[in-house]
Amino acid sequence: FPVTIMNNTINTIDALNALTIRNEANKFPISKSSQAYKMVKAALETGKPIRPCYAQGSGKFSGNADHTSAVCIVLNRLGIAYELSNDAPRGGKQGNLITIK
Repeated sequence: FPVTIMNNTINTIDALNALTIRNEANKFPISKSSQAYKMVKAALETGKPIRPCYAQGSGKFSGNADHTSAVCIVLNRLGIAYELSNDAPRGGKQGNLITIK
């Protein structure tokens, strides 16, 4: 049973890496240095849900970095089923949670 899960994960990561190559079939490749790529790869390797929005900066220069739409685009291109939810008490952006099914 674990071998099957591992092979599926490896095949999915190979498919994720294939999205980074520019060719006829893939006119708009995904950059390996993008946060969305890194978040999806980490989620596939660990099985943990993705938190695509986080706070960055400090004091007066703080803000939210929201990668929700980019992560959803990567997952859609891979054909992976996911659930987008929010667990913040008042529905703020930092409560965004993407769970891979």
